[in-house]
Amino acid sequence: MVGLKPPEVPPTAAMKFVSPGVAGCIADLCTFPLDTAKVRLRSGPHPCAPRLSR
Repeated sequence: MVGLKPPEVPPTAAMKFVSPGVAGCIADLCTFPLDTAKVRLRSGPHPCAPRLSR
């Protein structure tokens, strides 16, 4: 496709505000489960949890 280039239009002000918000939401969705697992592993077994080993 020779000669077909997308027009170089600068992003609008709305796009400058929406893009970082979407990126932040995606980052939070990726890191929140990892952080939850880390905290649960560090806190150790729950005192009321049944023991599996003797």
